[in-house]
Amino acid sequence: KPLSDEEMLALPQKMKDIIAEKREKLEMEFRNTMRQLIDMERQIHEALKKLNKEVALYAIGKVRKSLKTINTAYALGQTAIVGLLISSFYSYYLGLLGFTVKLPGQRAAP
Repeated sequence: KPLSDEEMLALPQKMKDIIAEKREKLEMEFRNTMRQLIDMERQIHEALKKLNKEVALYAIGKVRKSLKTINTAYALGQTAIVGLLISSFYSYYLGLLGFTVKLPGQRAAP
C-alpha cells in the first residue's frame, strides 16, 4: 500500500533515504528496460520488413512479376508491421496510464 504524504513525512530520514535510493534504482532499471524495448522493436521492425519483402517477392515471383503486384504486396506487409507496432505501443501506453493490460495466458497481478 502506498504511503500518504503525511506518512511519508513522518518516516525517519534514514528510511526516506533508503526509499529514495530504491526509487532511483527502479527508475534507472525502467529507463534501461525501455531502451531495450525500443531496440527490440527496431530489430523486430527491420526483421519483419526484410521478411515481408522476401515473402512478397517470392510469392509474386511465382504468380506474376509486375511492379504493381510487388508494390501492393510490399504495402500489405508494411501494413502488418505498422499494426504490430501500434498494438505494442498501445499496450505500453495503457500501462503508463495505470490500466492493467492482461495478455492471453498471463496471470493477474497480485
